[in-house]
Amino acid sequence: MFRKGLATLAVGAAALAGVSGTAPTASAADPTGDVYVSLSDGGRFVQDSWKWHEFFGIGNEIPLTGDFNGDNRDDVATFTQGTSGDVYVALSTGNGFSGTSVKWHDNFAFGTETPLVGDFNGDNKDDIVTFTRSGTGDVFVALSTGSGFAGTSVKWHDFFSIGNETPLVGDFNGDGKDDIATFTRGDTSDVYVALSTGSGFSPSSVWHNHFGIGGEIVDSGDFNGDGKDDIVTFTRGEAGDVYVSLSDGTKFVQDSWRWHEFFAIRTELPEVGDFNGDGKADIATFTRGAAADVFVASSTGSAFVGTSIKWHDHFATNTEVPRVGDFDGDRKADIATFLLGGTTSLRTAIVDVARGELGVKYPGCLKYGDCARYNWCAYFATWVWDRAGIKGVPRGKGVATDLGSWGAERGLFKRRPAGQVGNPAVGDWVIYGEPGSGMGGHVAIVASVNSNGTISTIDGNAAGGSPTTSKVALSTINPITARAGGNNVLISGYVSPPGA
Repeated sequence: MFRKGLATLAVGAAALAGVSGTAPTASAADPTGDVYVSLSDGGRFVQDSWKWHEFFGIGNEIPLTGDFNGDNRDDVATFTQGTSGDVYVALSTGNGFSGTSVKWHDNFAFGTETPLVGDFNGDNKDDIVTFTRSGTGDVFVALSTGSGFAGTSVKWHDFFSIGNETPLVGDFNGDGKDDIATFTRGDTSDVYVALSTGSGFSPSSVWHNHFGIGGEIVDSGDFNGDGKDDIVTFTRGEAGDVYVSLSDGTKFVQDSWRWHEFFAIRTELPEVGDFNGDGKADIATFTRGAAADVFVASSTGSAFVGTSIKWHDHFATNTEVPRVGDFDGDRKADIATFLLGGTTSLRTAIVDVARGELGVKYPGCLKYGDCARYNWCAYFATWVWDRAGIKGVPRGKGVATDLGSWGAERGLFKRRPAGQVGNPAVGDWVIYGEPGSGMGGHVAIVASVNSNGTISTIDGNAAGGSPTTSKVALSTINPITARAGGNNVLISGYVSPPGA
């Protein structure tokens, strides 16, 4: 699979180093979750301000890249971590990332675990791996089906990359299956590798006994184009040295082989990819900050050539998170940047508010509106948006289909085509019944968009025979066939939160 030659396998420590600062407060107009891409033409990154997604990867999530559906274009995934452990994917179309909040796994990479990406079974679809680290050192893998990651708690190794070690992914023996490496760093600076069997990682062994010391940033890539991934370390600081050790399939051979003497200085962020498409992985560095320059040094197979060769002069500003991948499938690695932003996002805030109301019924529902006398799904839907910080929500409207009209008048209504799911997104209102058709409809809030074509919704005035016996409930539906409301009507479309 060509993507391995790009070495776009994400690196936990390298990719997130230096991400700091206070995130802005989420609002309907903020750039939270924007993703920009600039494609390589072999000598530079061409585009400026080309937005490929407007809501993906927010807050403290970890965005990574990989070809998850095997179409030779790299896609994006984001790991929510924390207690939820959700993994969302947006697939590349070649000129954008398609899908908002399409959940591919709901129980993976919790807390401070380190998630990474690689094709561990050699089927040309990238999978995900998480390293628990700490004292347990467990390694779990979920394989890609092309539309989801299968497997919960499938342990592929039970003692690898412990404590503060840094794990990496790469095909180190060149058999077409990605393996794992860990760098002990510190004074020992050993490098251990565990090879993939396609269903597990074999016992680890030392492949190098002095590489990636202290706070250096390590990465992997096929730097000499022989089909086996090698390792690189960036000293950064004022020196900016770059060292490489090549794989012979059983070990990393060289010691202290300097391939560049001034690259990725101070706190710049280095990444690896085959940017000119010659089959050898090159290196890039992102200065970030206000300058936001991107420099590239190309591999000759025995060195990285070029100092201060600028491939872009304004990309990944301030504390944005840059990533690398072949997003258009032309066999040249491109660059992406994730704005993240917000301690939480607007859409996430909507769902968080709605989830906090699950189980509420009469008389608790009176805070939404007059739930003693009227069906109160619309009262609930507008209350949630209002509590999430959206201005101008029509709190006085108690008829579900009127919310559809409100959305249509503002260009926020997204019609669901007959026989299709349409384009629901987390935080949207789901409108049952034609906008403006009067009583007998229903409205719910999208909690997640699932990889199997279903969506999960949070509904007010649900699971009961009357307003006073109904409650706020979570359900999973097929948007094509789902019916609700007094008239048992289909979904007509979705209303997006203003500015989201």
